[in-house]
Amino acid sequence: MEILKWYSIENFAREIGDPNPCVRALKKATMLRDRLYVTEKTPRSVKNLLFILRLLCKHRVNRTLLVVLRQEIRELKWELGRTKASLSLARDAITFYKETSWVEVEFPKENSKD
Repeated sequence: MEILKWYSIENFAREIGDPNPCVRALKKATMLRDRLYVTEKTPRSVKNLLFILRLLCKHRVNRTLLVVLRQEIRELKWELGRTKASLSLARDAITFYKETSWVEVEFPKENSKD
């Protein structure tokens, strides 16, 4: 499996989706750079533009990841609450069982004729 660099277009397309405007702008800018500056050196302004677009895409990836992680934390908190409630119920059941097991209960004896 090929490890993609954080600034590669393929990585951004995989992480946040290809139809994203940020990814499309980055693709267009790199395509224009490749077509216009084939033989000559790429100007600093174009390099800066590409760098800013990559940072914007990285920010979008991080924001998406943050939303996913917050949702997982929320679900884990709900699961923790449910587990605590069931543990409390089990503890109450155990204490009730301990209290009732020490009490001797006398049942009335049936009068049976042998």
